[in-house]
Amino acid sequence: SSNKNQKMLSDACNRIGDCNFILQRHNDAIKYYDRAMTYADNQNDYSLYYKATALGAINKLNDKAETLKEIIAMPQQTLMRSTAMFELANTYTLNNQTSKAIETYTQFINEYPKNNLVVKAKQKLGLLYYNQNNNGEALTLFKDIVTKYPGTKESAECLNIMKNIYVEEGKVDDYLDFVNNTAHIKTTVSEADSLSHSSAQKLYLSGKYDKAKEASESYLKKYPNGAYATECNFYLGDCLFQSKKYNEALPYFTKVYNANKSVYTENARLKTALIHQYNKNYKVAAELFEQVIAKAEYDYIIEEANVELMRCYYEISDFNKLLSISKTVMGSAVYDEEIRDEAKFYHAKSLYNTGKIDQAYTEFTDIANDNSGVESAESKYMCCFITYTKADYEKAEKETFELVQNYSSYDYWIAKGFILLADIYTKTGNEFQAIQTLQSIIDNYQGEDLKKEAQDKLNQLNKNEDNE
Repeated sequence: SSNKNQKMLSDACNRIGDCNFILQRHNDAIKYYDRAMTYADNQNDYSLYYKATALGAINKLNDKAETLKEIIAMPQQTLMRSTAMFELANTYTLNNQTSKAIETYTQFINEYPKNNLVVKAKQKLGLLYYNQNNNGEALTLFKDIVTKYPGTKESAECLNIMKNIYVEEGKVDDYLDFVNNTAHIKTTVSEADSLSHSSAQKLYLSGKYDKAKEASESYLKKYPNGAYATECNFYLGDCLFQSKKYNEALPYFTKVYNANKSVYTENARLKTALIHQYNKNYKVAAELFEQVIAKAEYDYIIEEANVELMRCYYEISDFNKLLSISKTVMGSAVYDEEIRDEAKFYHAKSLYNTGKIDQAYTEFTDIANDNSGVESAESKYMCCFITYTKADYEKAEKETFELVQNYSSYDYWIAKGFILLADIYTKTGNEFQAIQTLQSIIDNYQGEDLKKEAQDKLNQLNKNEDNE
């Protein structure tokens, strides 16, 4: 009779606890669940479980975990033990205690393999592995769920995560093999095409060029005329381009810009032009850059093409075209100062080589005064040379000494300046000084090209002296 009263009191306290829990008075609920346990005869699993649930509701996750562990540790196998173990694993997950969560889900799956919560435990365990980038363990669990629990919500969700893993890893073929060998799953050719493309795209956009290359090759092998063939040709070409395998990239870019127009067309043409430029095929590159500028819709592509076309015109000495495009670049605010300075130098060279000598002199003077670097040194030399060609030898000599003084780190242009100085001395009748200057270059300058030029001039001076 006393035991019966104790049980009644325990049940009453549990019911009051339940009412408080429903009304979200969680602290009061916890008090009554504790009180219920004082009347119970070692059968506290219900009170402990719902006390743990109330503790979780007020975010006392550590206390909740300890309370659930009391149920699991009970000597008798209570009805609540399996539920408590599953909830303990969930609590560890919420509390970011991943290792403990993995251990507890694994224990639950092993001890209660027929429990109706096993499929959820396997899914949650798989997600923990997936979030740790342990895709191998995750896939094992997800495959088990998809195979053993067809038609369930968990099966559909796991199949979708599996698909994402295989796409991210560029292993779409493995996914399709699994799907095709699993009776209750169907996939179409268009779905397979789309999946293979999606894998290549994700890998390419994340900068994983080696894997993106493999995924693109796989796609093109299976679907050479597929819906995404142009895109994958571009990805494959650009992966090779990023790896500096320029000649291998060429045929893929060519396929892209020869196909129907797409968002990749002009970028492929631009990169084809760049490859020819790298290979010093400047004329071919220039023709392609011209096509890009004429056809491209995106400003950033046109802007890059303008700069590279300017450089190609310089390399092939097409100074009439260089005059126009260098003016465009140097006058555009979209380019940084370094590019505009480069364009100004090319513009000055174009002026000189198209017979606009006075304008060229003005621009070379500006470059020499406003900038530093090899273009500035060359520009100063060009000022000296233009002055020399106008037979203003005194001014030419003065400017040449300024070149030597201000650009001493540019040996080539210093040597060119001294050769010009020897010419000035020759023109002004100071052959002795000219000979000494040329001999100094021959003795001290390291480059064979200018040494030969100096030697030829010296030989001519010596010959002139012998004739006299």
